Amino acid sequence: MKSLSILLLLATVGNTFAHNHENHKQSHNSRHTKHLTSKMMIKYQYSSMLMENIGNDSGSLSTNEFFTETSFMMAPKKMTMKMHMLDFMYSLNGNTSFMLMAPYKELEMTMVKKMGRSEVTSKSAGMGDIKLGTHSLLMEHKLELLVLLSLPTGSITKEDHSKRLGYKMQLGSGSYGIDLGLKYLFELGNDWAVRPEVKLMTFLNDNSEDYRLGNRYFYGVELSKAFGKSYEFALNYFHKTIDPLKSNEDVMAMSPAIDPKSQHGNRDYLKTQFRYLGQGSLSKYELGLSYTIPLKQDLAGYQLREQNKFSMNLIRFF
Repeated sequence: MKSLSILLLLATVGNTFAHNHENHKQSHNSRHTKHLTSKMMIKYQYSSMLMENIGNDSGSLSTNEFFTETSFMMAPKKMTMKMHMLDFMYSLNGNTSFMLMAPYKELEMTMVKKMGRSEVTSKSAGMGDIKLGTHSLLMEHKLELLVLLSLPTGSITKEDHSKRLGYKMQLGSGSYGIDLGLKYLFELGNDWAVRPEVKLMTFLNDNSEDYRLGNRYFYGVELSKAFGKSYEFALNYFHKTIDPLKSNEDVMAMSPAIDPKSQHGNRDYLKTQFRYLGQGSLSKYELGLSYTIPLKQDLAGYQLREQNKFSMNLIRFF
């Protein structure tokens, strides 16, 4: 109910301000215009995230400090998460499009054994959870509304070295889910714009391994500056909360990676973005680059800390 109230509040505020800037048709609306005039869109996105330095709510710990103050037999040292995402959008009318998102993940984690301090690296790769739904442009195309159904197509039974991998090394959730998102465009004049955004990801059922991932809540704001019709730079602040994982498993966790109590927390991020909107012979293309760093991480139990994330996407309009 809390997240729904936030979504409704943002929609109300957006409606109040929509008419105050109706005469400022800056190039920030170029992407919306392409969505409206294009029958179909295909987007490829690549992202890579690095996680390292095991820690708790007090800060990072060395491997020796971790083994001294815990009874775990293995310590996560480093994890990389790479994802290839293919998005497909098909216009149903002037405002709403059908949307399909299909991710392919490549995950790798290095662990340190308590006995002998030797290292072991595990890998998993494959399709993640596929999402489908609608993307709508409302209120003179300033409000973006996203409604998606998440399907449990990603594996949750991945193993390596004959042992089940941790929660973050699994490719999917194993549960059906609903994603909701709202983003509103405030045009400030002189090619400046502000876009507040809220998102909710919720999982609807326990999976076949008797657990359910915690819901995800996002809120943030983007400040952007357009340079002509082709270039746009943006700075984003956003917050992410992950609820505790719900588990019916009776597991003696040998590592925080498989400890249900070490999967939730709060993070704040700063992201820089660059967008290029093609003109002329490239008018059907859009390129985006982004780099994200965490500002604050308040984590439950013992978890690897996110270090940075790079993302690149290419869009083709038809």
